[in-house]
Amino acid sequence: MRPEKSGGYSYIPPRKKYGGALDVLARAAPVVLPPRPSAHYPPALDMPFDPDEEGMYSSGDELAEAMNAVQAAVRSPSPPVRTARTRRIWDSSRLDEGAASPRPPEGHARSESEEEEEGEGDGDADEDEDEEDRRMVALGFAAYQNTNSEEPMADTTDHEANAVPATFADPLESISQDEIDSSVLQLSTNVQDSREEYDAQRFSSVRLSDLKRWYKSGNVQAAMASLHGKHALHIDSQFLMSMDDPMFVFGRPEVRLDCKIVVGLGLGLDPALPNMRAPGVAVDPLWRFTLRPDLRFFEYRADRKPIGFDPQGRMVYFGLTRSAEDVWLVAAPRECVGRTPLSDLSFSDGPTKMSARDVRVAMALLAWMLYQMDYGDMVLYPEYPAIDSDAAFGRGCDLLTRKAIVLTLEQFKSLAGVFKRHFDAWWSNAPPEYRQGVWQDSVPILVISKFGQNVLIASDSDAERRHWHAETDYGSVARVTLALAFHYVGCAVDHWDVIPVDEILEDHDVVYSSPDRDTREIVDDLAAYPLLTEGGVEIPIYTELGARIPRRIGITTPPREPSSNSAHSDSDSDEDEEDATPSCGLYQDLRRTHELFRGQLGPIPYPPRAAAAEAHEEEEEDEDDDYRDADAAHYTVDYNVPFHVYPHFYSKHIGQWQANGLILPMEARLRALELTLRADRRAGRSIVAVKSQCYNTLSHFTRESSRQHLAQKGAATGTAAGAWASDNRTKATARTMFSKTRHELPHKRLARQIDRVERTYMRHEVVLTFELLNMKPELRTGDNLYTEVVLRVINDVGGHADVVQALKGTTVVLRPQAFPQVYLWTTFGITSSMTEIWNAHILPVLKTSPAAHGADLEHEDAADLRRAALSRPRQAGLITLSRPRYLATQRAPTAALVPVFPPPQYIEIIAALERALNFAHTGAARVLDHGLMSRLWISLALVEHGYPMVNFKLLSFTGPHKTLPLVDIKRWPVDNVNRWPLVSSRRAQQLTVDGRWSAAYLTHFRVLTVASQLRISQLEIAGGAIAHKLRILADMAIDAYLADVRTFAKEQFYRWNDPQIEAGQDAVWARVRRTLFFQWEDANFPLGWGDVHGANFDHLSRMLAPSEAEITQGLPQSTMVTASVGDIAAAFYKMGSAKNRKAVRAPLWPKGNCYFILNAVIQEAHIVLGDLLSEATRRQHIVEALEQSIRDHDIAFVPNTPAPAAPAVIRSPREPSIFGFTRLAQMPSQRVARLSSRPRTARELAEIQLAEANNAVRARDPNAPWTLRGRSVNAYRSDLDRARLPDDWQLDDSFLAKDLAPYVKETYLWAEQQFKNNYQSW
Repeated sequence: MRPEKSGGYSYIPPRKKYGGALDVLARAAPVVLPPRPSAHYPPALDMPFDPDEEGMYSSGDELAEAMNAVQAAVRSPSPPVRTARTRRIWDSSRLDEGAASPRPPEGHARSESEEEEEGEGDGDADEDEDEEDRRMVALGFAAYQNTNSEEPMADTTDHEANAVPATFADPLESISQDEIDSSVLQLSTNVQDSREEYDAQRFSSVRLSDLKRWYKSGNVQAAMASLHGKHALHIDSQFLMSMDDPMFVFGRPEVRLDCKIVVGLGLGLDPALPNMRAPGVAVDPLWRFTLRPDLRFFEYRADRKPIGFDPQGRMVYFGLTRSAEDVWLVAAPRECVGRTPLSDLSFSDGPTKMSARDVRVAMALLAWMLYQMDYGDMVLYPEYPAIDSDAAFGRGCDLLTRKAIVLTLEQFKSLAGVFKRHFDAWWSNAPPEYRQGVWQDSVPILVISKFGQNVLIASDSDAERRHWHAETDYGSVARVTLALAFHYVGCAVDHWDVIPVDEILEDHDVVYSSPDRDTREIVDDLAAYPLLTEGGVEIPIYTELGARIPRRIGITTPPREPSSNSAHSDSDSDEDEEDATPSCGLYQDLRRTHELFRGQLGPIPYPPRAAAAEAHEEEEEDEDDDYRDADAAHYTVDYNVPFHVYPHFYSKHIGQWQANGLILPMEARLRALELTLRADRRAGRSIVAVKSQCYNTLSHFTRESSRQHLAQKGAATGTAAGAWASDNRTKATARTMFSKTRHELPHKRLARQIDRVERTYMRHEVVLTFELLNMKPELRTGDNLYTEVVLRVINDVGGHADVVQALKGTTVVLRPQAFPQVYLWTTFGITSSMTEIWNAHILPVLKTSPAAHGADLEHEDAADLRRAALSRPRQAGLITLSRPRYLATQRAPTAALVPVFPPPQYIEIIAALERALNFAHTGAARVLDHGLMSRLWISLALVEHGYPMVNFKLLSFTGPHKTLPLVDIKRWPVDNVNRWPLVSSRRAQQLTVDGRWSAAYLTHFRVLTVASQLRISQLEIAGGAIAHKLRILADMAIDAYLADVRTFAKEQFYRWNDPQIEAGQDAVWARVRRTLFFQWEDANFPLGWGDVHGANFDHLSRMLAPSEAEITQGLPQSTMVTASVGDIAAAFYKMGSAKNRKAVRAPLWPKGNCYFILNAVIQEAHIVLGDLLSEATRRQHIVEALEQSIRDHDIAFVPNTPAPAAPAVIRSPREPSIFGFTRLAQMPSQRVARLSSRPRTARELAEIQLAEANNAVRARDPNAPWTLRGRSVNAYRSDLDRARLPDDWQLDDSFLAKDLAPYVKETYLWAEQQFKNNYQSW
């Protein structure tokens, strides 16, 4: 809507309802608007309205513009019903995109709709869809846990997948990481958000020292006020340390193995077996393998590139090894088995899990193999069970019902042998239906993965060599992918101890002056070689392989600063006061990241030969040199690796990066090494880089488990959503979430964890794939692979001085005085705002909500809290309602009016702030959104300057200390198309409470936003301002009812009509009915007559006629033939006031959205009417508003409970049916329709009978359309019972311009207004 000079908006009823006189009155009298709020009141609160104060629309055009804008907002369609068929369209951001596939909680009770919709033998599409539906069921508290203990670990080397929790992952709205990259690297961006006001704000810097001072002193006011400015973070020099500082030490103390992926060489299960040739392995009594057919639909979430082919739709979860490695059975294309993958192979983003039919083929294969090895009591008959459905499969095999099958080493070895010997025979005898899908031209191989190991490697080489030799027979493996993490640490030292020269030479026979073998020189006399430069920096020396040799040891006793626990912290112990982090915080300078991934690669430095290699024959050395020169020339290419940057603690330029390859110096060293490992040097590469990343390991210490801390997952949003819980399962979730946040928000626990961190590392993690088929045969054993390949990658490549120096050159060092508390200082404004909003607007309501506190709150405490809530001012949204002027008596408020839902505008602010808090810790753009967060300016500021900014016109901080957050709901951003309020909590609430949250929550929010913009005008005073507001709310409820009718009518009609088309029974008439249904579905008022000729009624009568000969029977009647509009309105009120959906029955649809909308509308209507009216009086006013809205929507007949003989199109007796209509009219005595005297055909006769009958029914219906034309004086008496004006009633300009007495015009206008707005007294 367009803001006017008066500072408000006006809502005027649509002209379509109120006739031509509305436009006349709009032009004749200016509409008075409320004044601007006084400076003593926050913008979100309305002052009591006085219609005599200034502020008005100056013309009818401005009034019409405001009217059309609000009409579009009120009349926009309600959210679609997310049935099994529409759920994917409504929610395209499924869990398969970046989040772990959920496993239904133990004891999960299936909903009524799930039980009713489940069928047997519906085919693969239906089963896949049902499986997706089961995964989209709300996860409850599991959405805030890390993973199910049984679920395969996701790829821990994918920062974005781990940084963005499922509760924030919303591909429909999320910002792309490319926008962060472009902003950090100062590239052009194309952000198209409406941001004129944001751009007009003045820019300045906020100093880290100020943020630290505010945090330590608990200055909430200053921290929150900083969010109202456009700032960039400036880090004071006192918190930084130079890498060239003589008293700074930088080193790599350890290397860790994080993940391992093994891909089988060919058909069979051998990669899961240990190396039977290793000593003691073949007789290991503790070795076990666990088959898990119950987890067959788990998704593979590791990197797909190491598999060697596109695994989309080809994988089924197989089981678990003794070492807790996840094993997958993969239908590998035969042409991809036993060969090196193509270099230009592309990978899709679809799910890797097989279709339900293909999974059943895999389970049939496994069952057959187990049966052949005489395993236990396996049931298998016939040998190839039916695969049409799980139920059909279960009649021949019981494998799907088994949870875990534990096999010993001897049993699994037997199973692997059976697989290898009999698969071809099993496949050749399989029926044709087995040979479809992914199994066609495929063979089963194994993929084994394990993530999150984080175990030391290269620390005890002999023990690790034995382990690698025994764990797997690498002769059955095609490729191995490893994630190696190089840990770097840095700290300030007090002094240096020089390492004696003899100790250095004892470990290194030869030392060099440089890592570059073309320019380096041997240091002959190390004792005489200078130790330091003039600036006090150590002069380095290097090994033969280019690794730097330390010449000094730094001794440090770092100064300890008092703990960053501020005045608002929970701990004041002396021990905490002395706590500090001894190591510096190492991060990457994101502005220089391109230096690591851009440049010229080559010529490749060939690694120096060992002493044994130098004894090779002359001709072999010449051949190697010739090839080396050719290969180096071949690899002199431009190097350009895509990468993403992730800024931390709102710094914009400091954080971590992730790339689709290695940094340039490491790639060069790796290519030189892999040349020496090839079986044929002119064959494919033996080691291929997959990706790499560099980050600080602080996140490892602030996680509650393997992923994000609870404070980074939107827990406060999920807790606030608990008030909307409607069944036992979601209420249990609400209680669990409330118990986690009731006494302390998660970010406070996160702060304590950060304070306890003592040492972190800069972790440079590289993911490499080792192509064993391209390596020398002697390297394809576990011990040689470890010693000759893996250790050389760690030492010769990762430890090379060029690699270390490149990383060191882009590293930013934060002193211990600032790290890791810098996260707490910079997010203090965000966390303080969250705390203030929580305590002022969320927590008091949750404590009164039975859904949230449940049994955790004593009855007396609940009563006290509800009494306290009753003493607060009544609010509609955030707009404080003044007492209606016509209410003179004082009454105590009733408990029924106590709000049980937190204000949604504050839930959304909390959601946006929680996303901003996650961004401070992860830098992942996907936690931000283009919708609400951009309109709040948070996303705009984070992308452009790094530090968050909040739209101060929407969220203000008021109160004595300027710390009370208040939202001006009148300014709440809405979608430009459908006018629904923008939200950031959609994903969190879907996963926490219910997939249907959108109907209840969004509608309640929309009621508040629309109601907040309703203003009293002179036009509204005639019909009553409060009554007009009730009418707007009632319209929203009836719109939702009609949307439900369209939805269930479509389902029921197709369920009845389509089988007749497919069976050929009356197929011609069935197709005609379908065409008629399309025409009826497009009607503006589908339950009205349509026009004076009754088009809707005709369409309905024809499309529901079993045959063409039966069209004269008219609409099928319900068990309740007729009812009044007031009866239906009262029924709507009764069901909409119910505590849950169990009370909903025909004519409302129990599965639809109307109940949620009705519930929200009725609650808001009670608040609009105020506490001074009795509950019975409020009910009467609301029912009258619903009744008038039903008339305005031309509802003349409603689907209701069908007669016993009606077609069975409903699945529950509570549902309304299109084969049972109730007419909203009191029927007079029956009248016989007169037929035409000369019908020519039976079809014409039937049509005439239908038309005459419809006309007769319409003539008796007081709600049906009618006209004045052709009416005789004798008919006036019957017209007095009409409940609507004639369609040709026009008080237009031409009529009002006639030379009539003023009282005549005023009489017509008065009559029209009374008829429309006060029909009950007419």
